[in-house]
Amino acid sequence: MHGGVTGPQVVRRCSSLDPFDVLVDAYVDNDGFRAAANEGNRFIRHATAYCFANQTEGIVTGFPSRNRLMCLASFFDFKANVSVGDKISKTVDLYSSPGWIVLCHHDAKQLASDLEEVKRLEAEGSIVGVLREP
Repeated sequence: MHGGVTGPQVVRRCSSLDPFDVLVDAYVDNDGFRAAANEGNRFIRHATAYCFANQTEGIVTGFPSRNRLMCLASFFDFKANVSVGDKISKTVDLYSSPGWIVLCHHDAKQLASDLEEVKRLEAEGSIVGVLREP
């Protein structure tokens, strides 16, 4: 089972089996667990998580494209790892990423199109607004 808060919710939305139900069945309902295992899992949606990379050092001023991201057809979740007023450095690893987005959709082409829009917004620097320090 995927960790974190969003991961299990995405798996629940994208697969025919609910990971929480299967986990509970493994402990309390052997017949239900065996039935689920025999049925197998079918993926009914596509999903991706994309971690943002920041290219500018400075002070976070906001998230100019947040509303645009939330309007994407495949939008599922957005998480900022920084807040307005925080100092931010260039992203060098997962821990220095300013945040991430999760996309989920039944149409793989829509998901790919939305991911390209996310990358375009990131390239223009509008995911995280940064005021460069003098």
